[in-house]
Amino acid sequence: MRQSEIETMHARVLRRVQTPAEAKLWGALRNRRFHGLKFRRRVPFSAWVAGFYCAEYRLAIDLDGQPHRDLNRWGQQGHRVLHLRSAEIDRDLNAVLSLLEQELNL
Repeated sequence: MRQSEIETMHARVLRRVQTPAEAKLWGALRNRRFHGLKFRRRVPFSAWVAGFYCAEYRLAIDLDGQPHRDLNRWGQQGHRVLHLRSAEIDRDLNAVLSLLEQELNL
């Protein structure tokens, strides 16, 4: 699915404005630091922007997000979404990374 220029611009703006929890998680995921996996951040998918996305495992990480109607359709295309709370990341990043390992069966 091709994204519009507006969706791309929206994702670029979101990349510049990170919450402390997003910055903390991104520090652990970027540059293949997590098991050598490539993660991208603020990836637009239709009307929804994933916080982080790993194409190899077709896994999106959504932080503090509200349920979105496009997620059901997105899930039907073989993608998975892991919903996390910023408070979890702030409290114990290692536990969040362990949860991510379990989700990916690493």
